[in-house]
Amino acid sequence: MNKLFQYLPILLACFFSLFTACKSNGTINMGNDDGLSLELADSIQVIGSTYLLDSLPTSNTGSILLGELNDNDLGKTNVSSYMQFKTDFTTGALQDGAVYDSLNLVLKYNGYTYGDTLAAQRLLVNRLTERIVLRKVKGGIEDEERPVFVEGDAIYSASSFKYEPVALGERLFTPRPKKSDSVIVNLNKALGAEMFQMIVNKDKRITDAEEFQDYFKGIVIRSENGKSINGFKADSAKIYLYYNYRSNDGMLKKSKIAFSLNLKTHQFNHIETDRKNTKLSELNYQHRELKSELTDHQLVIQGGTGIVTKLQLPGLLEFVKEPKIVINKVQLIIETKPDTYGTFKAPSSLILFIANSSNTPKSIVKAQFSDAIQQASFQKGNEAGSNGRYVFELADYAYQLKKGEHKNTSLLLSVPLSGLMNGLDRLLIKGNKPAVSIKTKILYTKF
Repeated sequence: MNKLFQYLPILLACFFSLFTACKSNGTINMGNDDGLSLELADSIQVIGSTYLLDSLPTSNTGSILLGELNDNDLGKTNVSSYMQFKTDFTTGALQDGAVYDSLNLVLKYNGYTYGDTLAAQRLLVNRLTERIVLRKVKGGIEDEERPVFVEGDAIYSASSFKYEPVALGERLFTPRPKKSDSVIVNLNKALGAEMFQMIVNKDKRITDAEEFQDYFKGIVIRSENGKSINGFKADSAKIYLYYNYRSNDGMLKKSKIAFSLNLKTHQFNHIETDRKNTKLSELNYQHRELKSELTDHQLVIQGGTGIVTKLQLPGLLEFVKEPKIVINKVQLIIETKPDTYGTFKAPSSLILFIANSSNTPKSIVKAQFSDAIQQASFQKGNEAGSNGRYVFELADYAYQLKKGEHKNTSLLLSVPLSGLMNGLDRLLIKGNKPAVSIKTKILYTKF
């Protein structure tokens, strides 16, 4: 064993050059009688399936997501957003002789977009008839089924609240997410006039914060048509009440009163899906897992909707427990075809959850020798035949398996947490069978 450690640093430092020059059947012989050899194993079985997580917490992200995607592989996805407002009105804010003009909702882009922004989409704004409330996080027995990303009370992607059937306003527009523009929706004049009169009368439904929440419970912004999902800054969302007045010199002037976002925790994005006529048509909250054989060996990941790829490596535990070997390096490689460069681009990075026997994500695979979350960056392929890929380093994970940790668990391949809760990025992992697109490589020393 002492000789193993004597040779190990040299083996690791010289591996790639030695591997090129001396490799024979996956083995590099050290040219002595110690019996030491550096070997490569790439035949560990990978079992993949597409899995649907529970509804995800989409509140308190700071992002309003709106739009619709029509995807031949994943079906139709529609995103709407709910939020409350508060009045910034202060007593005495109106000038004498002020006259109501208009009521507008103003949204500012945050730069996020996914899909085809050349297609126009319609936004509709509806007034809520019930107040937005958080879902409480229960403790006790349910702790084991609480995902790692659920830390407190929240509102989830499947949540919704009642609203008036007739829209307060609507706007047909072509998204320009990379510009500094705002999207403005003209709202119901009667509502604006009513609010204006309440301000004139110093009505408590305007001046008292709690009574205002009972009077105006919030809005839902819905989307129709379109081919993209676009993000807007939640903390910049405003409803402006415009009015006119004459200054002391008799000039006609315009001013406004702002209604800003009330509670960031109570703004959330609601996501609906329709997967009929796709390979994922049977995927739902009653039937959460689809084996790769049922999807023509296509595995899927999508943020927002909670679709992840479940991976099982039944041979890895057996391998790391083999006597007389030391694991030097373990890689999990996910390959994608270059056709991910179309309208729906590949995520910039992926992560791996460690899920319990109930498929609940309980932790995240860390970077090597670090407490930071490991993110595998996308390495672009090309149209000449080179696949795109993501590479995870799993030597630490393999060592933990050897110590008896992570029993009865699986790995869940996902977009990073921010994208899982706050985006719709997706990835298709294709192949004649999972092993073509997802594989392991293990470098080990045998003695």
